[in-house]
Amino acid sequence: MSDEKRRISAAKLDEEPRQTNEAIGAFVFAFSQLEFTIRVRLARVLGVRENMADIVTGLRLRDAVRGLSGGNTGKETSEQEA
Repeated sequence: MSDEKRRISAAKLDEEPRQTNEAIGAFVFAFSQLEFTIRVRLARVLGVRENMADIVTGLRLRDAVRGLSGGNTGKETSEQEA
């Protein structure tokens, strides 16, 4: 392998982690913005006081996720059966 090919290969290896980290950062930012928007809008629709908004919307979002995932987790099911 020539020195030029080695330099190109090394440059590609250096570039991949940077692109991956940038993509992860962009996803985390977008997800955070989406979560915030959902919480604010849900709190407004429910008419929840500002100091209770995070608690109530967190519970409502949890219930929505449970409904979408087909119900409770295995741990909660076993606790209910006991």
